[in-house]
Formats: sequence, structure tokens, C-alpha cells
Amino acid sequence: MQDNQLNAQRLGRFIRTTGLPVRVYLEPDALAHAIQYRRDQSDSAESLKIYFDRVKYFPELLKLYKDVGAKVYLDAAHSGWFDYRDQDIEAMAEILNRSGIEHADGITTNVSNRQALGDALSPNTEIHYLTRLLPLLNNKKLDVVVDTSRNGGTNIARQYTLAATNLLFDNEIPSGRFVGVWHQDKESHQYWLVPLFGKSMPMSVLVAKDKYVFNSKEKILSAPPWLDAVGDLKLGPAPQDLKTKSIINKYRYIKPPDDCDGSINCPPGASKSDISKLLQR
Repeated sequence: MQDNQLNAQRLGRFIRTTGLPVRVYLEPDALAHAIQYRRDQSDSAESLKIYFDRVKYFPELLKLYKDVGAKVYLDAAHSGWFDYRDQDIEAMAEILNRSGIEHADGITTNVSNRQALGDALSPNTEIHYLTRLLPLLNNKKLDVVVDTSRNGGTNIARQYTLAATNLLFDNEIPSGRFVGVWHQDKESHQYWLVPLFGKSMPMSVLVAKDKYVFNSKEKILSAPPWLDAVGDLKLGPAPQDLKTKSIINKYRYIKPPDDCDGSINCPPGASKSDISKLLQR
């Protein structure tokens, strides 16, 4: 909370000095992860604590940033996060309502993702998802913003091949690109991946926590499709205010397109293009 208080003070000074509007997008994925963790952990004591801690702090954060003059947005995940059942939409609406959505200026979806924008009749698209979600929220005047920073083309889920020589290759190019090494612990038989950039990672954590899938026969590790996919530097529709009657009010590049999402060889905040140039040497 102390970091947020310092950030709010800085934003307040900026707003007073420049008179420029400031929009704060509060922690993309935090609320959706709280729902997901409860589900994955079958409402364990720890998962319930995390859920209700976030429900408690978000109204405080909303007030903190609004009091200094910022417009504040809550993140509503995206149309492909859960299984797209009624109960999933209701769970997202419930946590947004619990987190103070009535005091928010808007919501965001698709942050750092690449879900199709679609229309009100096309399932698993942002417009269709928002058509189902918005009527359940305790705020009918929300500014609806969709991140289109990675919606510019077809992306391929990133895969890693654990070669027999203990070398690690990904699928950035058809012939495979060398990106690190791997080894198997003799006692635990645990696989460890050692990328050229970022931290070493145990296979068990990647599969359990980060939703990677490992084909032990082929020794191919597949990242979830949203995580630093091949080709995801292609920009989607440019940032703009939509003048036509649409459930979406704005397109924005909320997540810098070149920022890594945290996959193997792409630690959070690093530059995808810079790392790719170094790996190609």
C-alpha cells in the first residue's frame, strides 16, 4: 500500500502541474487470478484469503487514486479467460462489484492478450463477453476500454524442444532457435530449464502454476497461447475513441506491445525485440 500512496502523490503533483488527465488501470489480472486460484485450490483457506484481501484493498486503491484526480479503471480479464459459462461471467461480475466498481470510471479487458474483438453474436470475443458482463455490474456509466496492442495477426503458441544434447530450442523459426539448456535432477528426476535470459525454471512449476503442457514422449513443452506467443508483436487497431454505437468506448495499447509477459527467455518488463536480436546472433 505504501508504494501506491507514493505513486498517488506523484500522480497528484503531475495532474496539478500539467492539468493533463491521468488514467490508472489497476493491476490487470489481479481479480481474475483471485477467482482462478479459488477454483484451482477448491476454495482452500489460502485461496479464500487472497480473494478477500483483494476485495478489501481494491476499494481503498480506487479512492486513493481518485482523490488525487485520476480516472481509475478495474480490469475484467477477457473473453477467453475461463470456460465462458454463465457462472464464469457471474464470478467476474461479483468480484468487480465487491471491489468497488460503482466508484470506478471504467473497466478494461484483453490487457496483454489477443482475443478477437468480434460482435454481440460471436461467442468468445470481447464484444460478446462485455455484452454479457456489463449488465451484471453495479455501474452503468463505465468507460469500456479494450487493449488492442497484440491483436494484429495470427499468433502461434510458443513451444520448447528439450533436445537430446541438453540444448533447448524454441519455435521462433521453423528450424528451431537455440534459447538455452536443460537438465534433469538425478534424485528428484525434475526437469530444469536454464534460458539464456531470465531465471532457471523447474518444469513442475511451469506446468502447475503457469499452465504449460509437457509432452514427455516428444519432450516438447508448450506455453499457454497468450504467453509471449510467436508473432504477437503485430499491433491491432490503433488507439482511438470509437464514435459509432459500440459497447466498447476506446481501443488503447495498455500493455506496451514489446514488453515480455514472463515466459522462458522473456522475463517481465524485458523487451521482446531486444532479446530476439540477441538470440539470433
